[in-house]
Order: sequence, then structure tokens, then C-alpha cells
Amino acid sequence: MELHDTVQRISVRNSDIAGSVFDDVNMSGVVINNANLSGTAFTNVNLAGVTFSDASLQGMHFSGVNLSGGHYRNVSLTGVHFEDCKMYGAVFKSCNLKGATIDGIAVDDLLAAYGKDA
Repeated sequence: MELHDTVQRISVRNSDIAGSVFDDVNMSGVVINNANLSGTAFTNVNLAGVTFSDASLQGMHFSGVNLSGGHYRNVSLTGVHFEDCKMYGAVFKSCNLKGATIDGIAVDDLLAAYGKDA
């Protein structure tokens, strides 16, 4: 399924959209629960204020994405790459960030410097 140049609200239920591509999309305020988005790519996407819970985002690639004010609870972010992303005020609780990087810097190293586990 492809959507181009549309403004609409969609409801996706009981679906596996792993490996999907989102490019230049406004998804601000979206709520994503119990979803598998592993291997998905987000490029120039507005995810400000998004809520992810009980989700798998393993191996995702975020490039030029606005993640500000987002809430991530019980989300697997293993091996995720964040490049040139805005993350102001984003909250990550009970998330697995093993192997994730932010602008090429290993999150494991950043958290180790503060005595926390990824």
C-alpha cells in the first residue's frame, strides 16, 4: 500500500509493517502500541509527541527525524541508529537501547558514563 501527498487519519490494527519506509511524513502525536516496526526507516519524519509502547523498533534507522517530546515505554530499540534527530524532552522508560547509536556515538557508552545500563 502506498500513500502519496495525502492528509488523512489512518488506523492500522493487528498488522506487521516491519521494513516499511516513511519519508517526509507528519506523524506528530501518533500513538503506536504493541507494534513491530523492526527494520523500518524514518527519513525527515515529524514524530514530535509520539507515544510508542510495548513495541519493537529493532534495527530501525531514524534520519532527520523530530522525536521531541515523545514517550517510549517498554520499547526495544536495539541496534537503532539516530542521525541528525531532534530528541528534546523525549522520555525513554524500560527501553532496551543495546547497540543503538546517536550520530555515531554508542548509547551503551553514553549510559555507562552515567552508570546506567542500556
